Amino acid sequence: MTKKIFSALFFMVALAAVRATNTNAEDKRDLITEPMGGCSKTCEAENPCKAGGDQFFFEHCLRRKFIQCDEFGGCFEKGCPRGTRWNQDFHACVHKRCG
Repeated sequence: MTKKIFSALFFMVALAAVRATNTNAEDKRDLITEPMGGCSKTCEAENPCKAGGDQFFFEHCLRRKFIQCDEFGGCFEKGCPRGTRWNQDFHACVHKRCG
């Protein structure tokens, strides 16, 4: 009985420690999987792509995504690999610790 209580307690403490590492407001934005209302940084809400434009990558509402344009004004929402997020300055997905 004591082993079961100890195991359950250990699990709860470990879970709390993992959750505590994601309390930063910046990191919470990475956990959201769907755009929240009022977001205009998506292909559906406001297509930033322009035919003949010279910019092909744009920030998305979700930090784990970005918008890629083609030369005809087509808009495509792309995802960053796990553990990375979009960095508009680099026009690339970067590790979370790098920006």
